Amino acid sequence: MYSMKCCMYACLAGWALSSLMLLRLPPSENIHKELYNQPTRNFLQEKNFNYLYHGQTISVMPLASYSIDALVVSHNDPALWYVFDLSHDNQSINTRDLCLMWGKNLDRGYYKTVTVHNDDSACSFIPSAAAPLFNNDEVLNHQLITNSDAIRDRIRSIHIGDQIQLKGKLVLYSEERWRGRYQDPNMLRESTSGAKNVIVFVESLTVLESYNHYWAKLNVILLVLFFALMLARILEWLFTREY
Repeated sequence: MYSMKCCMYACLAGWALSSLMLLRLPPSENIHKELYNQPTRNFLQEKNFNYLYHGQTISVMPLASYSIDALVVSHNDPALWYVFDLSHDNQSINTRDLCLMWGKNLDRGYYKTVTVHNDDSACSFIPSAAAPLFNNDEVLNHQLITNSDAIRDRIRSIHIGDQIQLKGKLVLYSEERWRGRYQDPNMLRESTSGAKNVIVFVESLTVLESYNHYWAKLNVILLVLFFALMLARILEWLFTREY
């Protein structure tokens, strides 16, 4: 029993360490040069289109084509919000929000000095004296939706520190149960921290270089192992206790 307890503590400590390592960002010399470029967008004149997700019809209103090469500096996980927030049920089409940074903010190394955080539907950042020329327009929250299961799985596998190329359309969308009301992306809203939001219908997602994926795998393995050991201890206690 003592050795099992030690293993549990070791798993918990390893999980905490790997969780911290998942927040790492790559060094400047590892940043791909294409991430210094600006995103491209061209306004579209396309008709709305529909697709089915979990038995409900999703209506999408295309606004512009969109392509960006950027660094993932933060992300949320809607699956966690389902547990704590009734407004995010398991029928939501929002796969994951990625806070992306690009351009001079990467070239000048500001991505390492400005703290960025994702909440429910936006990413915000704390200005730093070490980044006097930080460009608020080169960090943006991307709410990602798609009608492709393969792309949806790829989105879920993205981690902080990944360098990605994202292609698709800037859109508004409406779920059938909303009775024609479209999701407001707040694309032109600027918060006190400078955070903005766009909704992207993803057609292509490429990881140019991953950074923390081994730590992500270890993080999951250690957490599963911790709960397995805890369950084993509970079962051992149930079957060995004296009545």
